[in-house]
Amino acid sequence: MGTIPLHPLVVHLPIALVILLPLAAAGALAAIRRGVAPRWAWGAVTALALMLAGSAWVAVETGEQQEERVEDVVGDAPLHAHEEAAELFLLLSAAVTGIVALGLAPGRIGGTARAAGLVAALEAHFSTRKQEETR
Repeated sequence: MGTIPLHPLVVHLPIALVILLPLAAAGALAAIRRGVAPRWAWGAVTALALMLAGSAWVAVETGEQQEERVEDVVGDAPLHAHEEAAELFLLLSAAVTGIVALGLAPGRIGGTARAAGLVAALEAHFSTRKQEETR
């Protein structure tokens, strides 16, 4: 019995997180604005963003480890396009995480960053969906 490649197992976590992150951000913002949850509730959104960036990195790394194994089957062009999309996703995830993390700051900076974090999370979600549709 052969070993199961890690990449197909890992790659689904960042996909799920890029869907959940905007929902969590919107919920946290609504709760903070209504006074139901304190501002530190944004910490859960930050944790999800960190998980998104971390899992995206793991997905890219495991994909690179599996590259030689699938290159002959899939072909160079589709594999290269997949790799480019993954690297863009990783950069986008890291940028979103940075913006979301700024939302932990107090005052106007934190409030602005929380709103920007929601917009960035939505952009990451929709650009990922658009990229998948074009393949």
